[in-house]
Amino acid sequence: MSLRVRRPYVYLLAAGILLGAGLVSFRYLAAFQLEEVSIAPEQFERKLERLPVTMGTNLFSLPVDRTLQDLLEEKKVLRVDLDYALPDGVAIQINEVAPLALALGGDGCRLYGLDALGYVYHFNADRHAPDYPLVTGLTGCRMYERIKSSRVHLTLQQLEQIKHDDADMYLAIATIDFSRDECITVYLDGVPFQVMTYAGKLYRSMMQTKIFLSGFNPELDKIEALDLRSDGLIIAVK
Repeated sequence: MSLRVRRPYVYLLAAGILLGAGLVSFRYLAAFQLEEVSIAPEQFERKLERLPVTMGTNLFSLPVDRTLQDLLEEKKVLRVDLDYALPDGVAIQINEVAPLALALGGDGCRLYGLDALGYVYHFNADRHAPDYPLVTGLTGCRMYERIKSSRVHLTLQQLEQIKHDDADMYLAIATIDFSRDECITVYLDGVPFQVMTYAGKLYRSMMQTKIFLSGFNPELDKIEALDLRSDGLIIAVK
């Protein structure tokens, strides 16, 4: 009994072998040995001396995690990208992105930087001033990934507008909590009550709160919450 292999399958098998051989050669050819490492912006060039990379090693065998970890510990550095500058180099781009807010991790201990688009970044509390609102009640905070919640995105858009238009109010926002499904809860520095609103109404609600505090002269110690979820209404809950 003889085994016959159809010609198309022979071609596919040969192509697979050639592809595998090409990948092996691609990895180990001398042309892909590390010869140059560049870093931007320029003020971080001094960090090149401390990177755990050895010239002449295979470009695709670099310990990427260890290479970038030291850079992430630098003050104000929240994101580091590494690109291969073929055939013999790597280019490191450091992004000094200031967070719009801080996010409390699911463990209740770890802090992350959160930018205006909802991306989660490394945050070193010892190296950064804590002058950012704290976002709590989140799920799925993963480093360098974007939070999927549309409520979070709406809130961050509103928060960025508050920061642009009213820096004092932005700094007064201590915590934005997403634990409730029906609304978000905002806590302000020096204000004994919580503010309940919707994600898409954060800006308007903070302006209403400012008017309420300055114009109505309420007895604040008797108020437990300010409910601003209804259009045109300020409901003080006692």
